[in-house]
Amino acid sequence: MTSYRNDPAICNSDINNLEKSEELFLKVRSGEYKTQVFQVMLDGTLAHCEILTPEKFWDEYYIKEESLSPKQKEFVENLLAAKDKFVKITPAIVEEVYKAVYTKPKEGDGMVLYNKLERHIKGLYSRKEGITMAQKAAAEKRLKNVNENPEAKRLLELANIREEEIFFEMYGVKCKSKIDAHGIIEEERLTITVDLKIAKEPTSNEEVLKIIKDRKYDRQTVFYDNAIKKSEEYNELYPGIKEFKSERYIIHVDPVKARVIKITDKTAEIKQKEIEKLVKRAGELCESEIPETNQILEV
Repeated sequence: MTSYRNDPAICNSDINNLEKSEELFLKVRSGEYKTQVFQVMLDGTLAHCEILTPEKFWDEYYIKEESLSPKQKEFVENLLAAKDKFVKITPAIVEEVYKAVYTKPKEGDGMVLYNKLERHIKGLYSRKEGITMAQKAAAEKRLKNVNENPEAKRLLELANIREEEIFFEMYGVKCKSKIDAHGIIEEERLTITVDLKIAKEPTSNEEVLKIIKDRKYDRQTVFYDNAIKKSEEYNELYPGIKEFKSERYIIHVDPVKARVIKITDKTAEIKQKEIEKLVKRAGELCESEIPETNQILEV
C-alpha cells in the first residue's frame, strides 16, 4: 500500500507550488526539486506533536546529549557499530568497546559511562529524532500558550480528530489532505477544521493576518474542509455531510501567546474558486505526465 507521502494525489502544497509556476509544480512532484528542512521547521513539528498528539511525543523523539567529548562520541559510535554486528549489547561488549577507546581503563568504567549516556544511546538505537532540552521546553511553552487561550482550547477539544490522512476526489482529480485537527458535530450538522501554525518569533495581530494571507493559510483551511466534505468514508458515516455548516480556524502560536483566526464564509468562497482553478490545472498537468505506454485509449 502506497504511503500518504508517496501517493501522487494532489495536496495543498502542490497547488501552492503550481500557483508559483508550473515548472516548480512538476519538478517537486517528479522529485527533481527537494524541499529543504530547516531547524525552524523541526521546532514547529515538535510543537505540533506536543499540542496535538502528546501521547506520541516520546515515540518520535528523545533528549540527546549536547556536550559529548570526542572520546565519548567515539565510544557511542563504536557501541552502535557493535549493536549492528551483535544485535544485543551486553556488559562485556560495553567494556570491550570502552577499552578500545580509553587508555588505562579500569574494570567497570565502561558500564559507568554507558549508564550515564544510556538515554542518548538508546535514542540513537531507536532511530528517533534527537532534540535538546531547550527544544522540548519551547514546545511545552507553545502548549501552555494554547491552554491559556480559552477559545483555542475549546476548539481543540471539539476538533478531536488529529492528523488524519484523507483521500478524496475534487473536480475529477484525486486529492489528499493531512488535517491538523477537525471535528464533526452531527447533532449540529457542523464540521470544524483547525490548522495549527507555529511562529518562531513574537508577532502582532497585523503581522499574523499578513502571514496568513501571504502564505495562503486561509486557502489551506478551505482545502481541508473539502477533504472532509468530499471523503467517501465520511459521506457514508454522515449522510448529508456535504450540506453541513463549515467552520474553519487557524490557531497561530508564537513564543508569547496563541491567537485564533476564523476564516469567514466570504473568504472561503473566494478561496474555493482559487482551489477549483488550481486543482483542475494540476489534474491536466498530471495527465500529461503519464507515459504514453501507460495510457489506456478508448474508441
